[in-house]
Amino acid sequence: MTERKIIITDDDEPADKFTHSTCVCKVCEGMKTSSKEWDEFSPKNNLQRRMKDVVGRIEAREAAKMTSEARDEQVASRPKKRARR
Repeated sequence: MTERKIIITDDDEPADKFTHSTCVCKVCEGMKTSSKEWDEFSPKNNLQRRMKDVVGRIEAREAAKMTSEARDEQVASRPKKRARR
């Protein structure tokens, strides 16, 4: 029989905010460097401008999905109100 792990969370708690890792391993340092370089990247030609624009739209779309899903989960977890007669 396989052991199941269950994670119980309190839906009333605010969602964790993003923070950069404090780890100093090569992988984490590389990710931090890449993130910083992307934030500071200034496109120099039309192809680079287009690519930066598309990535920005993808990021915005995915962020909207994540906030929408979190909001839907909160609404679904609320108790239903009874209709008055």
